[in-house]
Amino acid sequence: MHGFRHHRVSTLVMAGVSNDVIKNRIGHGSEEMIKRYTYLRHEFIHNERDRV
Repeated sequence: MHGFRHHRVSTLVMAGVSNDVIKNRIGHGSEEMIKRYTYLRHEFIHNERDRV
């Protein structure tokens, strides 16, 4: 189940879901936990960099 949490948080972050909604969905109240669970795909990072 722990691995699913990492995938779910990463997917929500890459979809642009607000941190407040993510915190509510995973049951944690800190931004630090969101950072700890987030693993961004290389394609996402490159696309975001190119977009900016």
